Amino acid sequence: MNGIMFEAHPAVCAKKESLTFKNPIPAGVLQQKIDTFLLELTSSLQNDGCKLIGHIKGMLGIEGNDHLFFSLTSFDEKIRYKGELSGTVEKTELTINVIVYGIEQTKIACHLDEGLDKHFSVQQLI
Repeated sequence: MNGIMFEAHPAVCAKKESLTFKNPIPAGVLQQKIDTFLLELTSSLQNDGCKLIGHIKGMLGIEGNDHLFFSLTSFDEKIRYKGELSGTVEKTELTINVIVYGIEQTKIACHLDEGLDKHFSVQQLI
């Protein structure tokens, strides 16, 4: 881990959500919403005591087999994307997995829920 020692154990949180938009949005706008959501999530985790991101990874899946994968492994790096969404999106399924150090799992879940509520119309699937 880059020569840094952490006594903290990893905390893990995973969510799967159905995101529904009142009015369909362009795929590019959805990716911008994911950017903002992830940047705010990492900032809130860090402000709450998170010392290290193991990974934040996820996927948006849309009927018709469009998929967009995203990954983030540091507070300072850009979000990496694989895949592509096209057209407009009315409904998508978001799967996200967070592994971080220095913060409790319950706090991760709270930050995820707050971010999803702020940026998306959310209906819990699991």
